[in-house]
Amino acid sequence: MISIWIEFCSEINAGEGKVFQCLMQHKEDKRMQPECARILAERAGMMGRDFRLAHPLLKQCDKELQAYRCIPQPGFEKSLQFHLSWVVLCLENGIHFYNQQEHERQQAAKDENAPKKQWPNLVVFSDECKHEMFSHRQMMVQEFRMGPEVVMNCATEIDKYCSPKGDLETEETNKKTLTQQCRNALQHLVKVADIGSNYQVDKVLYASCKELIEGKCKQDAVSEANTLTCLMKNLDEADMTDDCEQRLVEVQYFMARDWSLDPQLYEACHQEAVDRCSAVSEWHKGANQLSGQSNQVVDPGPQVLACLYRAGYDEEKPLKAECAQNVRRVLYERASRVNMLPDVEENCRQALSEYCSQNVQPTEEMDCLQEHFETEEFKRRHPKCYTEVEKFTKMESKDTKLNRLLSRACRPVINAYCSQYINQEIDHGDVLTCLSEHREAEEMGPKCRTYVNHFELISLRDYHFNFRFTQACTDDIKANCAQFGQDKGAIIRCLSNIVFEHRILGIDKDLSKDCKKQLRVAYLEQEQVDFDDKEHMNDADPSLMGKCSTDIKRFQCMKEPNTRFEQIVECLRINFDQLVPDCKALIFAREKIEALDNTFDDELQRSCKFDINRHCPNQRGEKVLECLTNMKIIRLLQKDCQRVVQTRMLERTKDDRLNPELLDSCHEEAKQYCPADFKKVNNPQYSQQQLGPLIATCLRTQFAKFTKMTVLSPPCKEELSRIILESEFDIQLDPQLYKACKYTISKHCTNTIIGRSGNFDSVLECLKSDFYNNMITDKNCAVQLARRTQESLVDIHLDPGLHEACSLDAQRICANVQPVKVESLCVLLMLLETLNQPSRLFAVKSLQKEISSGRLHIANIK
Repeated sequence: MISIWIEFCSEINAGEGKVFQCLMQHKEDKRMQPECARILAERAGMMGRDFRLAHPLLKQCDKELQAYRCIPQPGFEKSLQFHLSWVVLCLENGIHFYNQQEHERQQAAKDENAPKKQWPNLVVFSDECKHEMFSHRQMMVQEFRMGPEVVMNCATEIDKYCSPKGDLETEETNKKTLTQQCRNALQHLVKVADIGSNYQVDKVLYASCKELIEGKCKQDAVSEANTLTCLMKNLDEADMTDDCEQRLVEVQYFMARDWSLDPQLYEACHQEAVDRCSAVSEWHKGANQLSGQSNQVVDPGPQVLACLYRAGYDEEKPLKAECAQNVRRVLYERASRVNMLPDVEENCRQALSEYCSQNVQPTEEMDCLQEHFETEEFKRRHPKCYTEVEKFTKMESKDTKLNRLLSRACRPVINAYCSQYINQEIDHGDVLTCLSEHREAEEMGPKCRTYVNHFELISLRDYHFNFRFTQACTDDIKANCAQFGQDKGAIIRCLSNIVFEHRILGIDKDLSKDCKKQLRVAYLEQEQVDFDDKEHMNDADPSLMGKCSTDIKRFQCMKEPNTRFEQIVECLRINFDQLVPDCKALIFAREKIEALDNTFDDELQRSCKFDINRHCPNQRGEKVLECLTNMKIIRLLQKDCQRVVQTRMLERTKDDRLNPELLDSCHEEAKQYCPADFKKVNNPQYSQQQLGPLIATCLRTQFAKFTKMTVLSPPCKEELSRIILESEFDIQLDPQLYKACKYTISKHCTNTIIGRSGNFDSVLECLKSDFYNNMITDKNCAVQLARRTQESLVDIHLDPGLHEACSLDAQRICANVQPVKVESLCVLLMLLETLNQPSRLFAVKSLQKEISSGRLHIANIK
């Protein structure tokens, strides 16, 4: 022994336990003789059972032991109070009590409105006492025999798992099972060690994390407690070593189960934890005396932290700012590992084993649980786990920083586009919304996109996991859509229908302003769904994907590897007439809301982004289609945009409810002249069924009558004129005419269309030409062409060919005639007939043919 003393501790004077302390510091040294190590371990065990053997601690902390009543009563030497751990805990409680008072005193000094308070004169802990407390805590971490509770309650586990050296590396992270008694004993020892206050107590932690501690965290951390916080911030960074990560997780496993082990959290939240979460009032006590109970109640360790977590996100009754910040800091640090979330780990062990045991890293366990927890089977088999994962996911939906994998993978996108949200205390889900809006950004990498899709999938299955949407729309959902449960796809459809019926059909029921805004966000997120695993596409809208599954396969709507949900819908819209009835109804519902507000139409907005900026910069977003369909503009659109615009124009002809401008502009006229059609369009019985252009057809008939009995308002005339003029350029936009003349076109106009580059506007000119020359033999087609001629007589502008030929003469001769009056045609004809000029010959012939074809109607005017 003397030779060992000389080799390791020659500079230490014998007496007062100093040599023992020195030798304990070198107990793990390879040069230490096994016999000496055994004797040291035995002596440590004796000291652990009787604090009176800790001579340096007793000497340097004499004043503090007396002041804070940490000396056990004589005669109870066999009791737990004579254990060194109890005495050290008592002294640490004194330090925490003193620090807590100083913290509150400083906060009160800053607050001028704080009530005046008499502060007790507490004894200040000397540096010498603090040093001895630190030394003994360090020894207790290094030598488990100094903790009698560990020796007694963990005997089996020590034999089974621990190294012969006798340190406290429990390998908790490697899934080795410990009994509850052993867990409690280790929890007690970790509290005695109080690693949160000074990481240096744990030599293994310091050695494992030395590079980070002396590097990145040397500048960031201003105290030992802050150093541990710094290490946790870097837990998932590239420079975090495996050894450091493992040791950190081991330490945090126990700290996560006792809220008082984080000194910053304890100081900031002590009073609120006592008042709101039934925490014990003193740091070292493991029980709390409740009123009316004779027995002490065990401090609900993890429950206090869980309570603080909930309170940290309670905006109706918030925690004090400093406490709330520390609560969220702790939660951010621990959110990346399930075993650092006690309530989740405790209730989800079986579920983790069942669903997440194969090739799932610890950082991915929460993602794995979230991947499965919304299924009916999971809820049935693991109800408690579902409840805990649900709670955490709701917090995650409110505070994106809790999703550490996403925050890390998406950092470039967040820094570039979403920094104004991530820097908020709580972003309320705005970061995720921002990421969804910028999913096409160059900074969006595959991992980020996967994590964004993952959380969108969760919220699509249950709308409660979209915080902004839930907050804004809960009342509207309860009032109008409660029958759809949590199905977000069905709820989006229900809410969209309410907006549509209020705006177009005049139904009193409407959504709140905030809900309308969040409905648009949720709708677009659904549109943009693009899951790596196409099986998850069903979650975007289970009803639609189920009822349209046959059509999706038939029209190969998912043949592309990166198909988005909106592309599936677009594929079905293009093939609408051939869809099964149930699928038609669901697609029609989407067509209605997108026709009402074009900002819901992501396919249009995406395909026409360039053209909107170029041709329609001043047009309100919800009516941008009105601008794009302008006959001067539609010819100039880029190919993809033109394709989508033409599809929307064709959809508009299939049901008046897809043409909000018509229903708005001609509302009174529809009621007056088309009462049966107006009633049918407004009948809820037909809300999911396309009815065709009933009102448009009826009003076009009224428009062309030329009788004083028909009075149409200028806005209604303008809208009807637009409908007629659009079909001049694309015959398919006049469904009656196109259906009647479909086969005639192939016989009469093929060569003409090819000769004019296949433009649709050449088809109607061809049909008119043959009609004027009595070459149309199909009676139904001839009737429809006569109708078109009759409509053209209302206004020269409604016949582009005639208008182009006669525009100069019309401007010169008929400048004072209203353009919507048929007299402009008659006056122009009479004046042209008096002008014997060859240059007018084409115009005269064109006009004569028009009037000749419609001579019966002209007779009504005279």
